[in-house]
Amino acid sequence: MKIVFSILVAMTVTAASALAQMPEERVVVGAAMGWMPGAHIGYSISSNFLLGAQLGVRINDQNDTQGSTTDVTISPFGKYFFAKGEDFNAYAIAQLYIAPGAKFFSTPNTSRKYANDGLVVGAGSQFMATKNVGVWAQVALVNLPFSSTNENVSFGIMAPAIGIDWYLDLD
Repeated sequence: MKIVFSILVAMTVTAASALAQMPEERVVVGAAMGWMPGAHIGYSISSNFLLGAQLGVRINDQNDTQGSTTDVTISPFGKYFFAKGEDFNAYAIAQLYIAPGAKFFSTPNTSRKYANDGLVVGAGSQFMATKNVGVWAQVALVNLPFSSTNENVSFGIMAPAIGIDWYLDLD
């Protein structure tokens, strides 16, 4: 995690001389670390709106009776960018997380599974290091689980994530 953060900071500092706004009507590919690490692809349909999907994997080793968990998730998302600045762009994000397989629990005595689906709403900021590279950080503010587990609706600052986006010019 420290290495990824250091790389993102280095890319931001070295590219500071080529600041630009987020391009519109471009394919976006990227990677994220944090709550749900993984890769994503999207399309910026305008200078203020981006649609995409992320494929993520979470592996949690727990030292309690629940054992270790592994989630493979598909997460369609939408980002709405507010009044855009020269290089920093604040946004709101809504992300639907879907675990099509299930969430698996491995304990010494039992193994059970259940769906792990829900909606996360959050906010973040993206720094456009160059005209084609954006570095971002975001937090979730509301978590609305859809599964029939003991999870409750959560409010607050949670699930921080950082990432990088490449805006591809396919012309």
